[in-house]
Order: sequence, then C-alpha cells, then structure tokens
Amino acid sequence: MIRDRLKRLAGKIGKRISGQPAAESPSPPPIPRPPIEPEEEVVPVDLEIDAVGLQTWLDEERAMLILDVREPRELRGGFAQDSFLLPMNQVPQRLEELPHELDILVVCAAGARSFGVAHYLREQGFEKAWSLSGGVGDCFRQGIERRVAASQAPFQVLDRVEVSLPDQEELQTASIQDVLGESAPFRYRVRLKQNNDSQWVFELPEEAVRALR
Repeated sequence: MIRDRLKRLAGKIGKRISGQPAAESPSPPPIPRPPIEPEEEVVPVDLEIDAVGLQTWLDEERAMLILDVREPRELRGGFAQDSFLLPMNQVPQRLEELPHELDILVVCAAGARSFGVAHYLREQGFEKAWSLSGGVGDCFRQGIERRVAASQAPFQVLDRVEVSLPDQEELQTASIQDVLGESAPFRYRVRLKQNNDSQWVFELPEEAVRALR
C-alpha cells in the first residue's frame, strides 16, 4: 500500500518536471450572483417659489397660508401679516392644525429651514406645501405688511395659553399669533382649527386669555 502511494506521488512529480500538468481535483462551480438592479433615477421635487412666483400668487389672489417656522427671538423684528407662526421643531406635533386645502407657503430667514419643512410636509400628505426661497424678506418686498407685536403685553408671540371663545364654555389651548395695542388693554390674536375646517383667527381681549395651566 505504501509502495502504491509512492508510485503515484512519483508520477505527479515527474509530470510537473516534464511540463505536463498533474491531474487536479475539479474546482467547485461558481456561486451565482443575483442580478444587479439599476438604480432608480432620483427626480428632484419642485418645492420652491421665488419672489416673482410669490408676486404672481398675490396678483392672482391665490388662497394660501404663510407658515413662518422661525424661532421667537427672530419674530421680534417682524413677521408677515396673517401668517401662521409655528417654530420648525413643533411642526411634527401640530400637523393637525395645518390645512390640506390651501397652498402652504413656508418661510424662514433665508429659505433653508423652510425647504426642509416643505419637503417634510409633502411627505406627510400636504401636497400644496411650498418653500419661499428668499425667506420672509421676500414677503415684505412684495408688499405684504410687516407686523411687529407689542412687546409690553403680559403674553408674547408664541406663548401657549388657554383662551375662552365666544359662545363656548370649554377653554381651548392656543398659541399667541399677534399682540395688538400700544398699551393696556391689549388684544391677542390666536389661530384655532374649528370642526376639522380651515384655520380661524380670533382676536380676543385680555380677559379671555390666561396662562396655560
């Protein structure tokens, strides 16, 4: 038995020296690879309008809601008349306050945050969400009135409060959207969504507004 093994080994060595390849065991079949699917082409979403587009909307008297997503400190310098003031980080928790039937024009200081918010709103089903590329300054340049809230009032813009509405017994939670008056008594504007309908703006006297408990 040992001799037979030596003979076979000698035969292999002889073939290698003479240039003849030794017999090799068959290699395993290649593992099939799954076909490579072509990458889907990413189609850019049209989300932005510029100052010219905004002027066209104004000329057409297009129904829209201006959604200002800046922070309270930024609003001290003014905001667009009748806009909905809602800081960016609160948008996901307050989607139910936004209308689906209106064009929502999202604005910030320069157009970066508003683009991100508009994109998020589109993903959440708000197909009419848009970003103003030039920021809130484009609103003022196109003639939309700049509002500056009274700073001496007990409540300030974006404060969360409880409000008492006419002909309603239950208090409702709202955020201050504007403060009117140069001195006391001040009046407050709040925005509420009534009966799953569009936004309604209420202007309330001081006695109808109190701190949120």
